[in-house]
Amino acid sequence: MTQRTYTSSEIREWKNCRLKWHFRHNELLVPKRPQEALSFGSLIHAGAEAYYRGNEWRLAIGQYIREQDTPWTSEESLFVIATACALLDGYIKRDPVIRLGHTVESVEREFIVQLRGPAGRKYSRHLLAGKRDLGTRDSSGNLWLWDHKTAANSLDPVKLDIDDQMSYYLWADKQDGISACGIMYNLIRKPSIKPRKSEKPAEWGKRLAEDIESRPEFYYQQEQIVKSRRQMAQIQRDLWNLAHEIGVAPIYRNSHGTCSIFGCAYRDLCQNDSAAVRSAKFKIERPHSELQEVV
Repeated sequence: MTQRTYTSSEIREWKNCRLKWHFRHNELLVPKRPQEALSFGSLIHAGAEAYYRGNEWRLAIGQYIREQDTPWTSEESLFVIATACALLDGYIKRDPVIRLGHTVESVEREFIVQLRGPAGRKYSRHLLAGKRDLGTRDSSGNLWLWDHKTAANSLDPVKLDIDDQMSYYLWADKQDGISACGIMYNLIRKPSIKPRKSEKPAEWGKRLAEDIESRPEFYYQQEQIVKSRRQMAQIQRDLWNLAHEIGVAPIYRNSHGTCSIFGCAYRDLCQNDSAAVRSAKFKIERPHSELQEVV
């Protein structure tokens, strides 16, 4: 039988909007111009990855920008870059890994594991793949999985307890024989202040840095989550059931999903699926292109 690989991002897209999933995973379409929210988060991740690898994070951000298909030369993009740099600089000054007495064990480590059926048997034709942001050991030698987040709101422990992505990663670690004891959610929060009308990107970055220094507790937050055996068993069942639903159940749009909150990169196709729209705004890219080693 055909082997099939799933990722948490694909599962999230399926749950949010099956038509969006169809455009990305059946049609293999991705936007030529990324959304600002995604671009901002990617800059933060690129800088954090470089920092925890012991490299110069500003150079890593510059490299990320140069590698993009869409030039980051607009004034809007320069403000996004200035925001990311100010937030990362403030974060590194207060590095929670150091503050909590942890040591870094892995950075952006990819994985791929077999899913398990209802009886616990592994199935090689159903695979879960992903990439962990960061793995650390605390002073007692316990392993923690870290998830770097960028959001406008503070972390809600109740919502984090049912977060899919990191639950899948924690489950996958156990399949690999890695006994991570829990998840550390690591928030770098978007500013509540905004650039002024006549402000230049450099001026905005300086003013944001001053605001960060005046109230760092607003911008940086960590929350620890651990999972019970019962929760881990539920995660295993969910993954198995989703593997047999994705791409098989009917495809339809969901106007109450992410498109109604953040806007959707596939909205133009949703409204008018035409050759002209596809050619102008989308390109073809393989599934799970964020993974370089395991897929």
